[in-house]
Amino acid sequence: MLGTNDAKDAGSQASHNWQDCGSNLGSCSYATDYASLIEVIRGFGTTQAGPEIYTMIPPPLMQLNAHGVNQTVINSVLPQIIPEITRNGQVRGPIDIFAGLGGVPNWKQTMPGSCTLQNLGAWPACKYFCDAQSCGDQCHPSDAGYQHMAAMVMAAVDGHI
Repeated sequence: MLGTNDAKDAGSQASHNWQDCGSNLGSCSYATDYASLIEVIRGFGTTQAGPEIYTMIPPPLMQLNAHGVNQTVINSVLPQIIPEITRNGQVRGPIDIFAGLGGVPNWKQTMPGSCTLQNLGAWPACKYFCDAQSCGDQCHPSDAGYQHMAAMVMAAVDGHI
């Protein structure tokens, strides 16, 4: 799964590594780099067909600038661009961890500003970012979130999406 650490831009108070794609998502450096990585991985297989390669859409970023990551890139751009990369690369997926952990297309209007113990009931997916004692960094899931992610990946691989 690629994406979260690739979504830091100059406006996100972190090391700048995201280049704005504009409206042509397929030609941005993230997409071309991802396609190049897919081709490198194809060469690692032990059969003529190469290895089975799956793409995944990363989990939603639950808070603005958590770890200096651009929330719009994670929650809006990557859910659009990764399916395109998957189709163009002719690989399996994408495994939609974003939706599975509560990400929605209209996230700005519907998701809370962050998950807190006080709003756990307001946004059901906060259970994937909080445990009984605290809510984490809003970027990395809780143990329950990681377990849910693993189950999603296992189901996708078993079902060969």
